[in-house]
Amino acid sequence: MRSTSGYCFYFGSGVFSWCSKKQEVVAQSVAEAEDVAVVAAVNQALWIRKIMIDLHMKQEESTQIFVDNQVAISIANDPVFHGKTKHFKIKFFLLREVQREGEVKLLYCKTENQSADILTKALPKAKFEYLRQKLGVCNSKVKEEC
Repeated sequence: MRSTSGYCFYFGSGVFSWCSKKQEVVAQSVAEAEDVAVVAAVNQALWIRKIMIDLHMKQEESTQIFVDNQVAISIANDPVFHGKTKHFKIKFFLLREVQREGEVKLLYCKTENQSADILTKALPKAKFEYLRQKLGVCNSKVKEEC
C-alpha cells in the first residue's frame, strides 16, 4: 500500500546522487504520495547545497526539481489551505518555504521524460533502456552503446 519515492541529481552531465525508497507513510492520494517524494528530493537538494557552500561553491540560482505531477506542484505553490490537503502532514509545507526563499524551484516534467521513474516502478523494456541511457548507466554486456 505504500508508494516508492525516487529521485536522482545531475551535476553537469552525470548522475551523482540517487535514491529509491518505500515511503514510510501510506498516502491517501496520489498528490500526497508525490509530495512525499518531492519532500525527500528537496531535503537532499538542501543537503547538497550546504555541502557545496562548505566546498566554497555556493549555488546562487535555485535547484530545479522536476516533478511529473502538476497537482503536487500546485499544492506546493499555493499557500491557500485546501480541504483536499487537510490530511497532509505539516512537514510538506516545507516545499512552500524553500521555494519562497529561492533555494529550490519545482518544475513540471512530462512523465515520459521523468528520469526517476526507473527507480520507482516496473517499466517496459524500451522505456527502461531509454531511462537507463539517460542516467548514463550501461548494460555491462554492451559497453559500446554508451
